[in-house]
This record gives sequence, structure tokens and C-alpha cells, in this order.
Amino acid sequence: MIDFLKTWQPSLVSAGILIGSVVVAEIVHAIIFATGRRIASKSGTTIDDSIVKHSYKPSRAVLPLLALSLALPATYLPANLEPPIRHAVILGMIASVAWLLVAFINVFEDVISVEYRVDVKDNLRARKLQTQVQVLRRIAVVVISIVTLSIMLMTFPSIRQFGVSLFASAGLAGLVVAMAARPTLSSLIAGVQI
Repeated sequence: MIDFLKTWQPSLVSAGILIGSVVVAEIVHAIIFATGRRIASKSGTTIDDSIVKHSYKPSRAVLPLLALSLALPATYLPANLEPPIRHAVILGMIASVAWLLVAFINVFEDVISVEYRVDVKDNLRARKLQTQVQVLRRIAVVVISIVTLSIMLMTFPSIRQFGVSLFASAGLAGLVVAMAARPTLSSLIAGVQI
């Protein structure tokens, strides 16, 4: 029994450290969002409510992954097990940060939809602006998804070149879309300024 504990003790300690870091991250997340909801309910502004609403799930993924990446150096994992776990955490962080970026794009859309309501009389400009924002949001989500996928692929040495090619293609496609969407962007910015 003592030999068994000596053999498994480093693994058990490592598992305890990793599980403890995730639990701490969940507690921190709960505290942050409880506070955020309280502040948002008192402020009465759309942006506070929207930030809390859209960032809740992505941050619930980001915080535990961040805690795991900070806790991994303190573990006693076998040499053949630590690199795949670290790589999985990095991939999760990349995906979670992209999800968080999409959440903030949704916050922008919420603010525009409240500022320019379509349920009022003479809502032609508001409908036009909201349509433009929806189109730009969809384009931004596609670009973020492609960039995220290419960055994730670049973390694999065997297919890094494919990730670089996809990233370059996304950059070129982004330039083409930006040139095509320039009239929409300028009218959107002008509409928001008015």
C-alpha cells in the first residue's frame, strides 16, 4: 500500500492542483458575474447588461483554462503527459478568446439595436443601420473563425504551413471584404455619429 502511494502520490497531487485551480477559477467567475449583474442592474444602461449577458459563457471557459495554464508548471505530471495537456489548454484558450471576441461584437449589435429601434414610427434609417450591423457582425464572425482556426492549426508542427496559408488567405479575404464593405462602414459610422 505504501509503495502504491509513493508511485501515485505525484499524480494525485498534480490532479489535486489542476482540479483546485479549476474550482478557484469557477468561484472567481461566479463572484465577478454576481458583482457584474448587480452593477448592471443598478446602472440601467444597455451596454452593462449586454456585456454580462454575452461574456458569461465565454469567460466561463477562459478563466478555468487560464487557471490550468498557470497551474500546470506546479504539477508533477509525467514527461509524456504534460505536453499534450498543455497543448490542449492552449487550443482551448485560443478558441475561448475568439468566442469572447464574438461576444463583444454581439454587445455592439445590442447597443445599436437599442439605440436605433425599429418598433417606432419612421424607422427606415434604423432598419437600414441594423441590417448593416448584422451583415458586418456575420462577416466579423466568419473572419474571427477563420483566423482562430488558422492560429490553432499553426500550433501543430506537422500542419503549421497549412495554418499559415489559411491565415494569409483570411488576411487577403479580409482586405477584399473591407474594400467591398467600405461604403457600408462609412454610412454606418455616419449613422452612429448622427
